[in-house]
Amino acid sequence: MVPSTVKALRYTGDREPVVDHVPTPTASDGHTLIRPTSVGICGSDIHLLSGGFGGRINPPVTLGHECAGIIVDDSHPTLEPGTPVFVNPLLPCGQCASCRRHLPNACLTLGLLGIDANGGMAELLAAPTTQLHELPADANMTTASVIEPLAVALHMTSRIPAHPGDTIAIVGGGPIGAIIAMVLSHRGHHQVTVIEAHPDRRATLETIGIASVGLNVAPEYENTCDIVFEATGIPAGLNTALDIAAPAGRILLSGFGYDNAPTALSHSVKKELTLIGSRVYSDTDIRAAIELFSDPKFPIGTIVTTVVTFDDLNHNSFTDIVSRPASLKTIMTPGGSP
Repeated sequence: MVPSTVKALRYTGDREPVVDHVPTPTASDGHTLIRPTSVGICGSDIHLLSGGFGGRINPPVTLGHECAGIIVDDSHPTLEPGTPVFVNPLLPCGQCASCRRHLPNACLTLGLLGIDANGGMAELLAAPTTQLHELPADANMTTASVIEPLAVALHMTSRIPAHPGDTIAIVGGGPIGAIIAMVLSHRGHHQVTVIEAHPDRRATLETIGIASVGLNVAPEYENTCDIVFEATGIPAGLNTALDIAAPAGRILLSGFGYDNAPTALSHSVKKELTLIGSRVYSDTDIRAAIELFSDPKFPIGTIVTTVVTFDDLNHNSFTDIVSRPASLKTIMTPGGSP
């Protein structure tokens, strides 16, 4: 018997989300019912809770845009119940100039599950059927939500392809910065420096085999880096990237926190830098991320340092859990064990 309500982690307009009971979703109008088994917590969630998305949010809304789960009924036209899937959370309009050019990731009004519509931090989710990607039957469904940030990193590295001998820096050792480092290492690029301000975060990176340096040594890299991935999304990170980029260097920008930032953009003229933006991913990136996630030689699961459940969130502050400096990637398992 299907319960009338399910648990969900809801943003209600306050800085702290709440565990609540919501009506059980139904799979109608092109949706498929899944049981989320892995939902990643992202910096975007913290940005949302701090009011960073402004009037775009219409609370209450269930959080969670990094999601993988298992189909629970026959609502999918081709996939059987019990099939593991990854949920592409992007909600492009399909009509703007970007969408017409087959660039839905650059949609002018792009929405996401977990922000603009209910996301995966619930015991059940009605996900858009067209946004589901089948996963291998033996996929680790406790960590499968890392496919989403992995797709982000793959898109970023495709925007600025690295060449043999390039000196590469990553500003910011959070989950995205760490995954970029792992991707580059997997491809044979070993001249990579991760610059991370917090010593506890650097210690965590060290435990998973990623070498990093403190922000205080960044001046030593001034004008030396052929490629810089700016993975903090904040003005300080952008300034560091502009400083350490070598003449004719390339900088990848990936955040939305640069508006009105006091930055020395004149560096990009003096050093003839190339600044390139990157936004989420394409279906091609997702397929590549699923393949890489399934490769035993690519231990992406090592970035998961914390796993929480609804019980944990009933007794601990969500903000405190996800803001621990030593933590790298926190995952919620709202539907119980796979």
